[in-house]
Amino acid sequence: MIKNITKSLDGLMKKYTPDPLIYALILTALVFVFGSLLPNQSLVKVANYWGNGFWALSNFTLQMVMILFLGYIVALSHPIQSILSRLANIPKSLPFAAAFAALISLLGCFINWGFGLIISALFCKELGKKFQGRGFSILVASSYSGFLVWHGGLSGSIPLVVSTPGNFNEAQLGGLVPLSATIFSGLNLTIVALHFLLLPALAYFLMRQNAQTSSLISDNNEVIIPSEFKTPAEKLENSQLINIFIILIGLSYIFSLIISNNFSIDLDKINFILFIMALALHKTPRAFIDACQKASSKIWPILIQYPLYAGIMAIMQKSGLGVLLTSFFVDFASAKTFPLLVFFSAGLLNIFIPSGGGQWAVQGPMVIDAARALGADINTAMMAVAWGDSWTNMIQPFWALPLLAIAGLKAKDIMGSLLFVLILSGLIISSCFLVYA
Repeated sequence: MIKNITKSLDGLMKKYTPDPLIYALILTALVFVFGSLLPNQSLVKVANYWGNGFWALSNFTLQMVMILFLGYIVALSHPIQSILSRLANIPKSLPFAAAFAALISLLGCFINWGFGLIISALFCKELGKKFQGRGFSILVASSYSGFLVWHGGLSGSIPLVVSTPGNFNEAQLGGLVPLSATIFSGLNLTIVALHFLLLPALAYFLMRQNAQTSSLISDNNEVIIPSEFKTPAEKLENSQLINIFIILIGLSYIFSLIISNNFSIDLDKINFILFIMALALHKTPRAFIDACQKASSKIWPILIQYPLYAGIMAIMQKSGLGVLLTSFFVDFASAKTFPLLVFFSAGLLNIFIPSGGGQWAVQGPMVIDAARALGADINTAMMAVAWGDSWTNMIQPFWALPLLAIAGLKAKDIMGSLLFVLILSGLIISSCFLVYA
């Protein structure tokens, strides 16, 4: 019976889930219409919000493009393929492979969400090769499911923002909020631990019920080997000395940051390290160029869709639609139910503003004031926003685009499995907020 339910659900999602670009276009239209209907707004005003905000994520878009692009280039190298292949040999069956993929994703995303996304994507690709495409969509969904813990992990936007001197919430909060009250609180660690325990178990169960033979792996990830070279230009392109020189410069920069205590894990640093790794692993400029050409076909979804979401976020922020959605939930809250309702409101708002920092800018000030007025714990309320933001990422394709690009799948291929992840995670998080409130 359960097997039939999961297959039916997977079939429905494949039938009715559009391409992520269509999803972004529909969200844009909906937000535009509803934003225009609000008091003191008009079609022209909202159109200006959208147009002015369209390129607001340009820097972030480039960061995401580069983390996908460089990560894929690194994966094409022989040493990395060898390591991933050895790791992929650990699980001896598909159900254990799905559970292992979920665990790798959880570990990576708890440490750093960018690192976790790229590592889990590359690993599930290798697992798919080992098992010849069987159950590949579930392997990809399992590899993405670990992204649920990112906002409760070491790179969580909200906890890091409110603990940073000079942040825009500092005056409202009356000071800084230490990580011991957010990321390392008993509530947050309980939620994270339960995800580490139950998500691999769910991945194992889903694979046992639904492991199918599939030809979903469209890219063979072959190692690129430079051809014979004869001309001076070809000799230059295949000279290891050029790569070595650039690598030494890069390593000296990283070392100087470490000894000066200025090294921090962020997207720019991750991309810089990936760039140096790619040069080192491919050895010659020619091999690196060939890998770049192969990887370039993967980046178009991010280039097209992220500006659309930037426009959606601008409308939500400028029109007041984001605050309106939050207040709809908060108005019914008591001190006991406030964190739970904030969690649900954050999950809904994340559909339209899939950026943790952007969502907090819209929702944070109102949540802090409401928590204080109700006598609810402000730190718990902040983590409710963080977990709501993470929760609906399972059905919001914004963050899945890099993984889908590497895997060669469409969003509809993994949505059936991710709905089960969404339900399980929702139960875990809701229960914890009721217990700890």
